[in-house]
Amino acid sequence: MGGTYQITAINLQLQSLGEADRLITILSPERGVQRVVAPGARKPQSPLAARTGLLVVNQLELRVGRSLDRITQATLVQTHHYLAQEYSRWVTAQYFTELVLGQALANLAQGELYHTFGELLADLAHLPACEPWEMVVRGVMRLLTLAGLQPQVRLCCLRGQPVSPQERLGFSIPLGGLVRLPLPPDTPPCRVLHAGQVQLLQALNVPPLQPVPTLAPWRSLEPLLRGYAEYHLERAIRSAPLLYSTITPESLPCP
Repeated sequence: MGGTYQITAINLQLQSLGEADRLITILSPERGVQRVVAPGARKPQSPLAARTGLLVVNQLELRVGRSLDRITQATLVQTHHYLAQEYSRWVTAQYFTELVLGQALANLAQGELYHTFGELLADLAHLPACEPWEMVVRGVMRLLTLAGLQPQVRLCCLRGQPVSPQERLGFSIPLGGLVRLPLPPDTPPCRVLHAGQVQLLQALNVPPLQPVPTLAPWRSLEPLLRGYAEYHLERAIRSAPLLYSTITPESLPCP
């Protein structure tokens, strides 16, 4: 106890601690997700105040503590300032953050997750405010694939046979992907998909099985993949309703 170490990390969650400290959940390539203390960070004149915002990347020096490590020095690397310029970007970033927290491991190397998350945040600089669904769906599928939870879209989850968009198919969250209809008795219900949705799911597979449709139904896949992620990560994506209300407050309720 009492040694120090250095890491580069991004701030995922913030929480007040005591009178002036801040408890931060960070993600680093070397140590995965961990909670650390930023002493005095809530004081206006604290040198850590500007370093402890959400989604800020810092080069940190930490001192090992009995239960929680403490930040002794933070050098700013990146703020992702463009996220604050458009509210839909910020909410989408929170959406991705929740998916990252659902799969991140504590005190284990998470280099691929860290770098993938950084790339997704960088891509949000180009997020269309009125039509973010392609970027959202691609991001969700990318994070699911990284977690080893890519939906099965090549084969029927019940029969193990190849499926195509021309068939009558559904998507079963408990079974993990596409199923051929009609379902056998006593099978969990599924959502019936049209050909364009199946083609898009197969286009998002790694490797792709189909080209992306010309008029791709991106928005219709968001609630489907979100429900799938929530079920398998056992974590609600609380920012999804905010994303819908941000884009079209009156006409587009969150499914």
